[in-house]
Amino acid sequence: MEVIINKAKFDRLVGAVEQLQTLNADGTLAAAFAFNAEGDNVHKAVTAFDNLATATAVIRVETRNASPFLRYRREIIADTPSGAALRRLVLSLYGRHAAPLRDLFEHFGEHESRVALECITSFATHGDRDSQFMGLGLEIGQAISDEPIEVVA
Repeated sequence: MEVIINKAKFDRLVGAVEQLQTLNADGTLAAAFAFNAEGDNVHKAVTAFDNLATATAVIRVETRNASPFLRYRREIIADTPSGAALRRLVLSLYGRHAAPLRDLFEHFGEHESRVALECITSFATHGDRDSQFMGLGLEIGQAISDEPIEVVA
């Protein structure tokens, strides 16, 4: 799964991890968890873990808000039967080729069904305003038109 994350939010996460690495390297984390830990070491450790928890929570929200056409792009373009069915679904939503849903869902397991339903729901909500959907639809459409046509003699 690929997700685009705001640079400031990513930098905040990296900073929180670096803070923990520094505390680990200089012995502060070990000292914070010692039997007679000093209050300053405990405070530094708790603050570092709080910063990490906050940074990961912010990114988790961003990941949930990402377009399913971006979150599941790798699965949609995969060279598998489910990937082919997901591409037909995207093209159908994109308006290039109508695809019967029943036929598509026959190729799906539980996960792929959820992916398809998330894509359909997102399309119903955002339609052509979802740039990830529009880009993926264009990419798939172009890939199909670039495929060599087999001529049977």
